[in-house]
Amino acid sequence: MKKFGYMLLASLALASIGVGQIVGKTTTIRSKPIKETTAQIMIRTRLYGPKLPIRVAKSLETEHEIEREGLRNNPRAMASPTWPLQIGDRPNANGIGKNPPPPPLFAVPVNFGGPTSSESPYVPPDTDGDVSLSTVVVQANGRIRSYDRLGVPGALNTDADTFFASVRSAIVVDPRVVFDRLSQRWIIEGIDEGSPNNRICFAVSNSENITAGTVWTFYQFSQNIGGGIDGFADYATMGVDANGVYFGTNRFGSSFSNCDLFAINKASLLAGTLTVTAFHNIISAGNVGMFTPWPCTNDDPAATVMFVMGVDIGAFGQLDYRRITFSGGAFTMSANGVLPVLTSANPLSMPISTSATTTGSVSALDDRLFYARVARNRLTGQVNVHTAHGIRMASDGTGSATGDRSGARWYNIGNVYSGTPTMTAAGTVVDSSASGFKYLTIPSVAMNGQGHEFIGFSMGNIANSPGTGGAYRLSTDGLVTQPTLINAGANYYNLQPGTATGKRWGDYSFTIVDPRDMMSIWSFQEYCNANNSWQVRAMKIMAPVPTISALSPNAAIQGQSLNVVVTGTGIFDPDGTFPDHLAVTFGPNITVNSVTWNSATQATVNVSVSLTAGLGSRTITLTNPDGQTATGPFLVNPNPKPVTGTITLQSYTGPVAGLQFIYEIRDSGTNALIETQTLTGLGAGNTFSLITTQSAGTYKLRIRGINRFLASSLPMTLTTTGVSGLSYSLSNGDASADNIVGVADFNLLRGAWGGIAPTAPYSEAADFNGDGIIGVADFNIMRANWGAIGDN
Repeated sequence: MKKFGYMLLASLALASIGVGQIVGKTTTIRSKPIKETTAQIMIRTRLYGPKLPIRVAKSLETEHEIEREGLRNNPRAMASPTWPLQIGDRPNANGIGKNPPPPPLFAVPVNFGGPTSSESPYVPPDTDGDVSLSTVVVQANGRIRSYDRLGVPGALNTDADTFFASVRSAIVVDPRVVFDRLSQRWIIEGIDEGSPNNRICFAVSNSENITAGTVWTFYQFSQNIGGGIDGFADYATMGVDANGVYFGTNRFGSSFSNCDLFAINKASLLAGTLTVTAFHNIISAGNVGMFTPWPCTNDDPAATVMFVMGVDIGAFGQLDYRRITFSGGAFTMSANGVLPVLTSANPLSMPISTSATTTGSVSALDDRLFYARVARNRLTGQVNVHTAHGIRMASDGTGSATGDRSGARWYNIGNVYSGTPTMTAAGTVVDSSASGFKYLTIPSVAMNGQGHEFIGFSMGNIANSPGTGGAYRLSTDGLVTQPTLINAGANYYNLQPGTATGKRWGDYSFTIVDPRDMMSIWSFQEYCNANNSWQVRAMKIMAPVPTISALSPNAAIQGQSLNVVVTGTGIFDPDGTFPDHLAVTFGPNITVNSVTWNSATQATVNVSVSLTAGLGSRTITLTNPDGQTATGPFLVNPNPKPVTGTITLQSYTGPVAGLQFIYEIRDSGTNALIETQTLTGLGAGNTFSLITTQSAGTYKLRIRGINRFLASSLPMTLTTTGVSGLSYSLSNGDASADNIVGVADFNLLRGAWGGIAPTAPYSEAADFNGDGIIGVADFNIMRANWGAIGDN
């Protein structure tokens, strides 16, 4: 493999880059754009799709690399596996750092295979993929395929040459795909192998759901557009924001030449006009600048700055950055900036078995960044760039040229839009086993709206052909889980039998946040799916499951509207630009009016409890936007229903304020006693009022006095709002309260005869007319009702 040292750059004739904003060369291509539907592309695929033998991707691929071994680390780079330093990061006497990371915390409910080496003629596949609201696109060198979000094949299944047939000048390689959440469109890119200047080809869809009727608009421009130097634009990177579509390239001639950036006005592009602003030669003559520049895709619709980041061309332990600003319809670019990070080194190739009896290795490429994207932590509001690369390291994760393994290094970079960028966090995923450890290569990272991060990579060793792996980092503690194998590789891999070591692998890796929920993370990785075969794997990684620890209040009554505060963990809701949101259900006949997300531990739910809601305990369900649920107990109590009416008291003329009455609600069929209330007094006009919590239905209401008055029972139809207008007439003369006027009452009357309240022998029970005197009037009332029996 022929490579070229970075020292050659000093002798190249490069464009001067000064301090301040740099104005690129803008070119508008006014030719009518070419449009084709997916169906038309698929017809061409069936008629003319190529069938090519396995070969190394791009005839010049093996020469399109530079030698980065031997670079020194930036003197300000810290020799640490993490930043900020955590307790126990510094090795103890046994050389062991902090406690081993916690076990895996993530589930992978969607995990399907995309294109394989049997569908593509290239090695490596340049693993690539993205996801929209309804579609997953998995792209590899030589194959572009669409699926639904569960992995069911979709309308698009073609090779890159056929897809880009209308705009390419040669075969197309180095695929990239991005779903632009802001415009809800797909952008698919590839470079062709034309010479002396190859083309950057790309297509833009008219919708997020790729169907047979989806319309693709195709564009291309030469890598030397705007007066650049002739050459081959390699390893094209792509990013999208509110203002533009951006490409970065590593340019080669007979050797490595420089890196270029291209900014395309997105508004004009979506209107059908291609306007390209070229920033050529972003590495200065003093070897200052970035290698493999990554425009960082950004979903913020208000952003006017595209952050571009890459490893430094001449030093390890350093990231370089530029900002492309869109203002007044034009793009300008900042001078190169430098950010020292943690020490790093070129990654080691992954040792593998190439047959049952032979071994070799697959290339880890170099320390370039494999993806970079802007993400916002919805909990804190912090905006960072998230990126990762593979490096050589010691068992504790510290980057070192003397390390014995390869692992994944990730960074969170703050101050994206202005000021000096800072390394807000950084860390390493490494198999720290003393022996038999797995190598981790070609990593990429994404952070969801909760601040959790997933790092995806290829993972393997001699005993384990490359599989897909990952690790999770919780925002709550900042620790990264142990590297976890998700899809195990087959027994051996030898797709380049003439090359024992450094077989092509990768060269890409993509990990992105789900545009539906801002929670789930998708990772697209290469693995050895069968002996001597590769496949691109699409994996949906779930956030930790939410929990409910308390509800306040945890009960309501029928007919009530109230706020219920749900407390727990992992509660989340994205902003309004995402379609899937936090939901809470309380079961039948309880309406959820609104759900307000307060924090990762709390949400407020406004509910209305129907008067017909079932009584007793029920389960509420909180559903996060990613579909994961938590449950908690909630109690519905009956609503208070007023029962009102009037009572006529036969032959009674005394005060009613102190009279006591027993109110009995009974079953209308069996007459079984259901509820009893004893109340004192009547209102004006001898009105009564009581509150019951019985369910709506038909009952009997039986009323009797504590004494004097016989019981009277009437049917009562209780509605959800109660019942009114009941009218009772109670017969008098029951001094013994046995519900019969008879001898027992006569004996009580005789014993109290002549008594005047409150002096004995006065008895209130025998004072039937309520005048305070036991005498002839009371006897006449008893005699008039002699033998009467009250209602049961």
